[in-house]
Amino acid sequence: MKALLLVLAAFAATRGTMEQAKAPGSFFLATEAAPGRFSDGEVIANDAVSIPFRIDVVWRRLGPEAGRSMHVTVADAVVLIKSGKIALYAFDEAKLAEAGWIALPGYDTHQEHAVSVTQTASEIAVTIDGKPAAKFALATARTQIRPGVGMKGAPGFRTLIYVRAMSVTAL
Repeated sequence: MKALLLVLAAFAATRGTMEQAKAPGSFFLATEAAPGRFSDGEVIANDAVSIPFRIDVVWRRLGPEAGRSMHVTVADAVVLIKSGKIALYAFDEAKLAEAGWIALPGYDTHQEHAVSVTQTASEIAVTIDGKPAAKFALATARTQIRPGVGMKGAPGFRTLIYVRAMSVTAL
């Protein structure tokens, strides 16, 4: 296994802005204050990683939107996490509505949590604070991905998450 610690220079904000925090390797991610259904912020790695891989992030929401999701970007989907719930969004609203959200007792986005997402060619497994949280079947033909993290915020406002640490491990 080869672990790649992704430092701030290894990421690019695709939506919103990112700003280095005091701790090495940590940053703040802010949504862009766009009008619409929600504001959005996301950073992704500049370099691709091969599948299978694991992305580890230690984060917490600083804004008031506990009902809005934070996410981890994987190949062909995003893992959505909000207070008390988790889901997989594979860019299909009907499938998300059909599958629904899985209960995630005790998860509060305003508290710091360590989230690990492992993706293989056929499955995504999520652990939170070292405990299994969810598994999702998801077949992908892709061999590489530029993983990342992000979140939704209130429309027209900027909101923040604090990412204390983030790494990607090729498996």
